[in-house]
Amino acid sequence: MFNKKPLMCAGISAILLVFISLIFTAVNVVFHSVAINIISYVVYAILSSYYFYGFYYLGRKYKNNLLSVMSVIGAVSIVLIYLAMIIGGGTFESKFDQFNQTVSQQEAVLNNLIATNASTEQIAVVQGAMGKSFIEFFGTYLVYLMVFLFVWLIGAVLFDVALIKLKKVEYARVTGIIGLVSIGLALSVFGIFLAVPLMIAYSVMLIVILFSQAKKFKEIR
Repeated sequence: MFNKKPLMCAGISAILLVFISLIFTAVNVVFHSVAINIISYVVYAILSSYYFYGFYYLGRKYKNNLLSVMSVIGAVSIVLIYLAMIIGGGTFESKFDQFNQTVSQQEAVLNNLIATNASTEQIAVVQGAMGKSFIEFFGTYLVYLMVFLFVWLIGAVLFDVALIKLKKVEYARVTGIIGLVSIGLALSVFGIFLAVPLMIAYSVMLIVILFSQAKKFKEIR
């Protein structure tokens, strides 16, 4: 399937990602289970791989090594992320439940101290313990999130630069520019509100590129 119609398959995979993610989200709300999460992660990883392969193929077709390399890195990264979520998802949920239980107990103690007019020192001790619980739980994950965002930022910028270099591909240059602008806006406090619609337009344009190129190379007849 990769070899026969890679661009068309990539475009279809991108559309399926949107609709299937909505379906899995709705199903997960009603029937929340680990099995559903694992199935959804596997499906997302497969579809994302097809999606990135389309741009890898496009890079090879137009001798754009940067686009090909970033597409491979993107595909591998997505698969590794979903694999980590499958392996570590249960552990995270267990730790989150423990965190919720601990904070609930501390909150009950705090409310009791306030109701009984306890001393300021006693209340401060419990409040400090609650703050420590938040830091211990979210601190580690915050570091992971910051590292992930930094790596994603570099990868996204390089991918957009590669798109801009696809001068012979219709819509590629403007799509790359939209991507760079949306990243710049997302890094600012108020720009995030403008970045969201731009990112949606960016995603749509990427799909348009795949289908237009599929038509050009007669994958669509």
